[in-house]
Amino acid sequence: MKKYFRDIKLYRIILAFLLAMGFYTVMTTISLPKISSEMNGLKAFDMRPTGYSVPEANEILENLSQQGQRYYTRVQLPLDFIYPALVAVYGLLAFSYLSARMKVPGIVFMLPVLVCLFDYLENIYIYLMLGGLNSALMIHTASLFTISKSISTMLFETVLIVFIIYFIISRKVLRKKQQ
Repeated sequence: MKKYFRDIKLYRIILAFLLAMGFYTVMTTISLPKISSEMNGLKAFDMRPTGYSVPEANEILENLSQQGQRYYTRVQLPLDFIYPALVAVYGLLAFSYLSARMKVPGIVFMLPVLVCLFDYLENIYIYLMLGGLNSALMIHTASLFTISKSISTMLFETVLIVFIIYFIISRKVLRKKQQ
């Protein structure tokens, strides 16, 4: 398995990362601001990392115009179904690349998968709420998935950055010892 991980090229990780960030940029600069404007300036469900209460969710749903609802379901959610997969791909590739060159606990491979899973569950529940299924239980569950996505994303990105920094420092130390 380690040999397979050694064959992972850095440019593939960078490409997957750039694709993910491209989708993220489109969502945060185009589709989410458009949705926000369609609901009198309120933040979309996706942009509430600490979740939302039943009254907040109902306020969003009540203020979202019909055109905004169509845009949310036909533009934002499809973009946000591609983005989590790209995050999972670049995360898995990055951890695989690092694990071929240093010790990486297997559990970290679950982090980008959890980000993807929670983002998908959040998107499914947003879609259902936009379609009229907005009971208190539905809203609480959607909010829980939003919070879970936020926490898992923060954890994944932090762990990845720590491993990258450790990898860079350890390589520099090794090079100094070899000189």
